Amino acid sequence: MPKEQYSNIMELKRILSLLAVFLLIFQPLSVFGVSLGDAPSPDVQEAGIISETKYYVQEEYPACEDGKITEPCKCGEKAYNAGFCCRGIWFDPYYENIFSNNTCPAGNFYFVDQNHPNASDDNPGTEEMPWKSARYGAQQLQPGDILFIKEGIYYYYTGSRGEPGITPIRSGTSEAPIVIKAYPGHEVIIMSGPSLDTPPDQFTNPAIGAYHKNYIIIDGFKVYGSVAFWGSQTDPAEGCIVQNCEIWTGHGDDPGNPNTNHQGIRLEYTANCIIRNNIIRDVNLYGSHNYAGIKVYLGSNLLVEHNEIYNCSCGIYDKDSSVNNIYRFNIIHNCPTGWLGPNQNGGPLSQNTKVYQNIFYECNDAYKLLNIAGQQNFQLFNNIFYNSSESTIKALNGEDHRFWNNIIVNTFNPYKQNYGTQPISYSDYNCFYNYDYFSINWTSVGSLVGWQSRTGFDQHSIENDPLFINPESHNFHLQPSSPCLNAGIDRQDYDNDGNTTEPINMGCYITGNETIGSIDLSQYIVEESLHPCPEGLISSSCLCKNPETDQTQEYSSGCCYNGYWHEKPWEEFVLFEDDFEDEDLSEWTYAVPKAEIVSYPLYQGEKVLHIPYCVDIYGQTPECSHNPDCNRFVQIDMSPFNLKQFFIRGYFYVASSENSAIQKKLYYIFSHSRKDYPWDVIIAAWENPLRLTMSSNAYEYSDLAVPNWNIAPLEYDKWYCLELEVKLNTPGIKDGEVRLWLDDKLVYEKTNISIRADERPLGIVRIGAQINDPSDPQPKQEDRYWDAVVIATERIGSLKIKQNTCASQNGVCCQENQTCQNGIFISSSDCGNLCCTGECVSPQLPGDLNDDGHVNVQDIQLNVNVILEIENRPDII
Repeated sequence: MPKEQYSNIMELKRILSLLAVFLLIFQPLSVFGVSLGDAPSPDVQEAGIISETKYYVQEEYPACEDGKITEPCKCGEKAYNAGFCCRGIWFDPYYENIFSNNTCPAGNFYFVDQNHPNASDDNPGTEEMPWKSARYGAQQLQPGDILFIKEGIYYYYTGSRGEPGITPIRSGTSEAPIVIKAYPGHEVIIMSGPSLDTPPDQFTNPAIGAYHKNYIIIDGFKVYGSVAFWGSQTDPAEGCIVQNCEIWTGHGDDPGNPNTNHQGIRLEYTANCIIRNNIIRDVNLYGSHNYAGIKVYLGSNLLVEHNEIYNCSCGIYDKDSSVNNIYRFNIIHNCPTGWLGPNQNGGPLSQNTKVYQNIFYECNDAYKLLNIAGQQNFQLFNNIFYNSSESTIKALNGEDHRFWNNIIVNTFNPYKQNYGTQPISYSDYNCFYNYDYFSINWTSVGSLVGWQSRTGFDQHSIENDPLFINPESHNFHLQPSSPCLNAGIDRQDYDNDGNTTEPINMGCYITGNETIGSIDLSQYIVEESLHPCPEGLISSSCLCKNPETDQTQEYSSGCCYNGYWHEKPWEEFVLFEDDFEDEDLSEWTYAVPKAEIVSYPLYQGEKVLHIPYCVDIYGQTPECSHNPDCNRFVQIDMSPFNLKQFFIRGYFYVASSENSAIQKKLYYIFSHSRKDYPWDVIIAAWENPLRLTMSSNAYEYSDLAVPNWNIAPLEYDKWYCLELEVKLNTPGIKDGEVRLWLDDKLVYEKTNISIRADERPLGIVRIGAQINDPSDPQPKQEDRYWDAVVIATERIGSLKIKQNTCASQNGVCCQENQTCQNGIFISSSDCGNLCCTGECVSPQLPGDLNDDGHVNVQDIQLNVNVILEIENRPDII
């Protein structure tokens, strides 16, 4: 709806609402709780409606128009107050400097979604027909295009220390960059190694980035390995950005070599690139300072800002011949070395590097310029250094290095100038507190007074507690009484007024409103659509299924379990549950001796129940039943609960075998006494799909017949969630009910039926029960597995669990028509129940004469050749 039309409608509603209020017996407006004041509520006041939800429904925000967001509006499923909305997808405010002229890009939007049932690299790359491979998708991009990658784990092998697995083959331009972006709200993992279990020292290549390409934007990924931008000496990679990513463990130049370079982000021969708003962690495999969160070789005019870097052997390593680089607004902590300067002899000059308004804490050496010639004019100002156990500043070589407005607290040596102070041209207006001594030429010169006397530096510096608000909680804002307020000097001309001698604050909070470290992009969300309820107690409005209607709706109280709403906590309506993790079957009333707890195939947790079956009516197999039936089960006596309505939920998995029985009894429930079968309910898979029936002795009063369900046949080697509801009828009245859900889909429902003739409630619940096959003399063997069995008085629902990937379970993903040879199918997050622990084998299709799994032109050609051959050989006709 156009903005003007929306505003007109809202104004009309406002007038009508006010008129209705005044017509109501002329009561004062305050009686109705109506506010006509100036409260800052942009969603209400700017739209011109009265802010009283008790009597009036607030309208939703209008849909955003394509372009820059200037007032709150809805883009996709959420409303935002800043950034850009382009074709219904939100982009954060950083794109103001990425999109040309503050308008949405004119290029194509493409999608990669490995979990989409139609995903294929033969597709056009639309959201409905996405590509499957992130590598393929990236290589299709033209300047101005954007590739959205949806949830999943992606990896591609290049074997190169520089070429990333996911990288475009074309450059963008400054007006039309190429953007590769995680789809908003999706967890997209890009890896440098073939699996999540691959040790970091065995990673094969950078996970994502740009290789000899310009103006490439990498946005929003979780990167297990590294991001790399590589250019060349004559043609540096220019204008590339990595932002809003979480990067861990890094990737090295030489897999398996502990002395190699290893980094989370590597910039080599780059210019005008930006690294911002990332979390970079755990690049620390062998402890060398070459294991760095960010590493720069021959970079110029780089901007590194708003990153959090921790648990790396070195936070940032500006290693070789860098010019005009800026490092600001970062938090670097728990790194043996925080920021490290050049370490390459004989290269071009490194100069004009600025490090300002950063926080360093829990670093052994916080800031260090190595003893390498060729460094000029490194500036370190308005930083905070806290708990540097060895030294805070080491400027070991070079010339014209300058340090001012820094706050240094809890360190051994504030300055450690092992080779004299000649590299320093200026140091003043700093705050030093709680240190041991200043050091020159490996020798103590004592306190600040000794340092001032020996060097002439820091004549306006102070030795006072800076009075941080709460440094133990890493809140380094200054208290109102801090001696560091206005104790610094505006040498950098922070306010651009031309005056470089006026006082400003020491430390990184010059105004007090700065954001140091990563920026939380959720601050731009002004309205969030209701999210699914978390498991357990509901504390705020969220979405959960109504167990009576099976429809999702909003709840603000009660509990949500397995996606279904309950008024009571789990323990108040669940009477029995067993996930078999404790490997103890003693809580069951009876367990057949053949039942055992095993570790595969897993659905959730680490253990499942296994019940084997075997029928051999001729007695050739001693361990088999020599009758048509093989009854093996675990059972629980529920008669003490006097249940007349109940739910039974369990997960079952039937392994494929050479000879399978016709009937597979799954649930068998009956009253406590089986002497005359007063009532029972049997749920079975009988030649597919499922069946639900009564025992023959109950038919004279039961209306529960064998249903003819229109559901797909059940598959072997696949987990199913099976939930049964039974409401026993009042004797003599047809008010009983039976329902059955398969994977949370209602597949059978029958109401107004008779199940029992007397008052006897639920007695025995059997899990597993029986196989039966009287028609075939061949031995029948079957393995059946169970997990997560629950008996309750309310709807239970399926488990909401985050499963492991197929690769992490040593499996491979098969196609739907393939079988699993030399292994079994298990469940996984990336390929569902088609994860095979062996080999995927395709069946030969009718007409597939070349056995390639497809019937196509090549088969027609083969068929023609066969016909021609037969026609020419009368001896075989």
